[in-house]
Amino acid sequence: MGNRVYLYEGINLDATQLADVFTQNSSTSAPDDAIAPFAVATLVRNSLTGSWEYAFGFIPPEDYTLAFACDTAGDDSVDYDGLTVPLPTDQTYEITLLEGEEAVCDLAEDGSC
Repeated sequence: MGNRVYLYEGINLDATQLADVFTQNSSTSAPDDAIAPFAVATLVRNSLTGSWEYAFGFIPPEDYTLAFACDTAGDDSVDYDGLTVPLPTDQTYEITLLEGEEAVCDLAEDGSC
């Protein structure tokens, strides 16, 4: 299993270039055009409401793209794994964060940021 939300810097990104987590020390090569996430959050089930939730800590004001992906349990924190992000492929959302703003993004069907 493993459901995660990947956060990428910028908007109007080519979804085919969104990659799973990797660093320069990756033992596997990432494609030259792969975009590594700025941050990643794991979805957890709220025991009181039964809903799935995620949260990022402080994120600097900027334009971002969020991409949901399921079945990400194998995402190594160093190595490029070639996971499909987003999965399902229509699960991307764009958001602009302003200074001091707290944002909420609903990733449900027809959700929005």
